Amino acid sequence: INKNDKKRYITKKINEEIDEELQSILWKMHELLEKNRKDKMDYFQVFNIFKMGNNLVIKNRQEKPIMNDKLMLKRNYSGLEQTTIWIIDNQVSQTMLFPSEY
Repeated sequence: INKNDKKRYITKKINEEIDEELQSILWKMHELLEKNRKDKMDYFQVFNIFKMGNNLVIKNRQEKPIMNDKLMLKRNYSGLEQTTIWIIDNQVSQTMLFPSEY
């Protein structure tokens, strides 16, 4: 459930390549970052996702102001080795996409 009432979109490629559970985790992480960063939240969020042993690591960063966070999930996601996903917030809606789709 989207707590900020903004419409959320995912690209076709995200829908095809990223399972719904991981999409949901990214949206929840984005919400938590918004809550914690308040007025310091940048419209452009970068999520670098990679495997570390049997864990999945999600590193978040933003540029203005520079902020970083990390989440480690004790889960093994098959088929996902390493990827980068963006969430762009244009004040009306939020879109999850791969950098190659921009």
